[in-house]
Amino acid sequence: MTRRACTTMLDWLTDSKKDRKDDGNGGYARWHSVGKDLMVLDFGNINHCADIAAFDFDGTVIITKSGKTFPENEDDWQFFCESVPHALTDIVGKDFKVVIFTNQRGIQKGSQDRDAFCRKMEKVCQEINIPVQVFVSLGTLQYRKPYIGMWNYFESHGNGGISVNRQSSFYVGDAAGRIQTNIRKKKDHSAADRLFALNFGIKFFTPEQYFLNQVDVEEYTLPSFLPSSLLDEKVSLFDPENTSIPGNGLEVLIFVGYPGCGKSSLAKKLAAQHGYGIVNRDTLKTWQKCVENAKILLKRQQNVIVDNTNADKESRKRYISLAKSFGAVSRCFLFNCTLEQAAHNCKYRVIIDTDEKHIEIGRMVLDGYKKKFEEPKLSEGFSSIVKVNFVPEFDCREHEAIYRMYLCLLHGQPLLAGGEGRELRTLMRLQAMLMIAHAPDDTSDRESRKAKPVQLFHNREFLCLDRVEFGSDPEEQMPMLLRCGRNKANELMEEQLNRKDGFGEGCCRMGCLALHSNRMTRLHDEKYICGIYGRIMSFCRGRYDRPLFASVELPMSATDNTLFL
Repeated sequence: MTRRACTTMLDWLTDSKKDRKDDGNGGYARWHSVGKDLMVLDFGNINHCADIAAFDFDGTVIITKSGKTFPENEDDWQFFCESVPHALTDIVGKDFKVVIFTNQRGIQKGSQDRDAFCRKMEKVCQEINIPVQVFVSLGTLQYRKPYIGMWNYFESHGNGGISVNRQSSFYVGDAAGRIQTNIRKKKDHSAADRLFALNFGIKFFTPEQYFLNQVDVEEYTLPSFLPSSLLDEKVSLFDPENTSIPGNGLEVLIFVGYPGCGKSSLAKKLAAQHGYGIVNRDTLKTWQKCVENAKILLKRQQNVIVDNTNADKESRKRYISLAKSFGAVSRCFLFNCTLEQAAHNCKYRVIIDTDEKHIEIGRMVLDGYKKKFEEPKLSEGFSSIVKVNFVPEFDCREHEAIYRMYLCLLHGQPLLAGGEGRELRTLMRLQAMLMIAHAPDDTSDRESRKAKPVQLFHNREFLCLDRVEFGSDPEEQMPMLLRCGRNKANELMEEQLNRKDGFGEGCCRMGCLALHSNRMTRLHDEKYICGIYGRIMSFCRGRYDRPLFASVELPMSATDNTLFL
């Protein structure tokens, strides 16, 4: 029987009866698809097992022969190093199953030929000459790293019903968020592979660590937005908390915020509970139609919510003027959301498919809002400006678990870097900036103990968290720290943290959170500082056996731009 020709990618992807081809290894190479967004290759006689050796493909298993970032053709490849085939054969001999997870968005976008990629993948597998299972994401967020959609499908459908042992399994990838240094001439293009491993909780190695036995851990950055810490913060929805909903008399609520910050969810909630009418440009398409619909609602004496981004004064002025013409009050609801958080939220709602109208919003749209944004002021005609905090409500635990993952790769100002970020003693080396806290002479007086600035090392604008152990005689220890450079100071501080008796009699714990910035306005924003503190504490909570700080104080020095907690 002659197999029908596939005229489109969708035809090929939905054809689950693609021919099996002899792989020369006594088995076969068989491609099949999962919808239109995921391709799977079973190469050789796959033995399902609990221990998984997972790898990225480009930049990890192979690199280009030409030295270019993207291959010139399907034959422009070579192994990352000569030891790759041997290393993979060796791990299979230890009863591990080799699985490759790779993002190949270019196939769906049309910039990469699907058949050429499949041929190249099969050639690589033939050269390795072991059973290999390959999962290829074609672009959508549902399966694209760093989200774990590919891994979830592998666990539920691709491993013969055998549960994966996450303690022994590991993942190797080159997108590790490593920064440019004297040794590494070019920073990693992203941290997608590292975040992929973090999201489902298995060990992570770079290709240099796994194939070349590199011992040193290179400095790296993680996204500045930590979604799990946001959920652990306890904040009220509105600031001020006693914000009245609805207000007194006829009113127009003008929402201001990034796409994905929660405007539409709040609008629908207020409409259902309090009868507000909603005008939304996503639905009505133009601002003129939004104004017309708002006018109709006000004529009916119905309160109105303007559910648009309303980034600048001009867009807000239309509705303020309209409200005045009806004798209505205008209130601004300003959503407290960063660009990084908005990007995360946009990806989250696409992944869980909360609304078919939600499409993936790119960085350009978010940057456009940021560039256009003008801080709302009462002088524009608002009766009040209410800040709206992000307080999510989840339909199920699975959705909350997804929200806590790293979903996007926007870095901005990195929060965590260096070493294996999940260990407290490597948390010491945050962002090449060191603040040393000095204990007062009388360490017995715990009530009067303050963290005082002694020396500040910095080479960039970064947030830093450091912790210092003091013995019974802090005055003897501190000068030793002050005389040395940043690297030696970190080494001495780590040594203190490694001491088994570090929490014994006569020891005191001093914590210091240092923030150094040219933007003094943010340093004087107490809620901003407390938010950072909360994120760091949430990150540490549950990972370490003792709290990082016993108490919090907020003295501010305007002269040295440094805040101590």
